[in-house]
Amino acid sequence: MFAQDRDMLAIEPHAFTDALWAGRRLASGLGSVSGTTLTATGATATFIEAQAEPGQIVVFNGVPLEVVEVTSGTVLEVSKLRASVEDDALPPGDGSGVSFTLVSFAPQLAIVHRQLLGMLGLDRPDGPGEEVVVDTASLAHAEALGALHLVYAAASALSGPNSALGARAAMYADMFSRARQALAVGLDLDGDGVVDATRRPALTQLVRG
Repeated sequence: MFAQDRDMLAIEPHAFTDALWAGRRLASGLGSVSGTTLTATGATATFIEAQAEPGQIVVFNGVPLEVVEVTSGTVLEVSKLRASVEDDALPPGDGSGVSFTLVSFAPQLAIVHRQLLGMLGLDRPDGPGEEVVVDTASLAHAEALGALHLVYAAASALSGPNSALGARAAMYADMFSRARQALAVGLDLDGDGVVDATRRPALTQLVRG
């Protein structure tokens, strides 16, 4: 995928509290944070079993944090949201005996990822795939917006389109549409490191499955 959960967090932090249930809960329990180190003292699964990885989100005491590194089955390096993944981790503040949930919206990201590849003509078994995309940053942003639409569409299913959650779903559908229409994706089709084709995603409507 082009985007990670942290890309969604950068756009909409409340998605990991408003609609936490719509994501994949990989592990939950009690833990403590010292500096940038989160240690689980009791959890439904180890971080190894949960397939934790950098870029996912752990909600600690109600605050979404980036997973920077998986140190062991019981230890994560975490950070407040950084401007870039290259930046040093930012300590979120110490705490002990606090509830945490490791969560990912990977299923929603995967749906939008497949849609974008299809719009770019990069989903055919006998043709080039996503490896030919030269710059993935704009695609990551669009993918995160599309996933946020799916998350809020699911979250608003019971409250209806006129609810606050429904309004956010509509807002992100519009933002995704605008981001998609603005995309001009450079492709390196012959593997020489030089852009030799530019494609724009087809104008299709994102719908919730």
